[in-house]
Amino acid sequence: MIKRGILFLLTFSIIMLKTFESSSQANSQFFAEDKIYTGFVINNFLSYESFPKTSAAFINELKLGYKTSGNEEWHQYYNYPEVAISFFAGSLGNKKEFGNIKGILPIIDFCLKNSSKYDIDLSLGWGIAYFNKPYDSITNPHNILIGSHFTHFAAMSLSYQIHLKNNFRLNLTGAYLHASNGHYQVPNGGMNLATIAVGAKKYFGENKVLSRTDKKTIREKKDFYLKFGCGIHEFAGTLYPTGTPKYKVYTATFLYGKNYKPFIKYFIGFTGKFYEAFKTTIEEENLYSKNFFLKSSIFTFVLGNEFQFGNFAIFTNGGLNIYTPFVKQHVYKKEHIYNIDNILELYISSKLGMRYYLFDPQTSKHNLFVSWAIKANFGNADFTEVSVGVVL
Repeated sequence: MIKRGILFLLTFSIIMLKTFESSSQANSQFFAEDKIYTGFVINNFLSYESFPKTSAAFINELKLGYKTSGNEEWHQYYNYPEVAISFFAGSLGNKKEFGNIKGILPIIDFCLKNSSKYDIDLSLGWGIAYFNKPYDSITNPHNILIGSHFTHFAAMSLSYQIHLKNNFRLNLTGAYLHASNGHYQVPNGGMNLATIAVGAKKYFGENKVLSRTDKKTIREKKDFYLKFGCGIHEFAGTLYPTGTPKYKVYTATFLYGKNYKPFIKYFIGFTGKFYEAFKTTIEEENLYSKNFFLKSSIFTFVLGNEFQFGNFAIFTNGGLNIYTPFVKQHVYKKEHIYNIDNILELYISSKLGMRYYLFDPQTSKHNLFVSWAIKANFGNADFTEVSVGVVL
């Protein structure tokens, strides 16, 4: 499942870049950028006495991309962002237990401030990473952060760029890097790096963007979304027990959506999730006499939003679990861990993902889409979801 998910994300990224490129074409200004990051792996578990000791991490990023040209309305609305693909590679400050990281991710850069001498950019990216030293119960038992070779990989940074001659830039960057396998394999504490970077950037060609000539209007169409998805995870805690079976999670979602700003939409609706792990435990331990399917499910009230970039979108959902009998009655109470943190984890749901629409969501009356997302319980990863849906 995780290999299929990686293939899905790579395909997703390639289609995204091709879509953005086709909407820029002749006016595009291409660039190449290289940065060197240094920082430290953050110890998320201060009480874990055997947490590996680390020195400074060093990671290199090679970024290739182009500046959107203004051919599409969203280029202008988001102030001509830059679209790129980045390649990360480096050491994590502990060769024996954390090893090295290699990553690839699509990135979008937003210009927050621009002048003739400098600019300030916000960069957001999400892709995949490969670790050569994940957890192993025998050979590497203390790497509690990364439990599998392949993980999600997210990057967020703020850069100050100094303008030099001949379309050349020097930059200073502060960045947060995060890797997690989405609870596919335990342990999955998640690797977080706080870093700074220095780099250089070179543009090729002239900056021929089309200026905004009209005020963007809000698309008034109201949409109804029907979505079905599947995820996979281990039914275990964040760190243990390790080596447990992997189970599927099936999801169905109904949402009402409406634009409240150009290219920005809000959602309200409900999601149902059926957990194979819950049903297996219920049957094995004879916890209920009937309604196994219902008792193995969670129903969630959802609020969310979506930022649209042509056919692509980034979305976030927050939810309140209104029906979760198995977890409430047979997980927290059974283990005597029913405290404030776990109450929040029991009731608060979240999701972050990317969506690709078959047709332009700004102009199409109906649509089809595929999406890729991480589902979490109050910040703790639950599963990675791949889904398909229809806009009615």
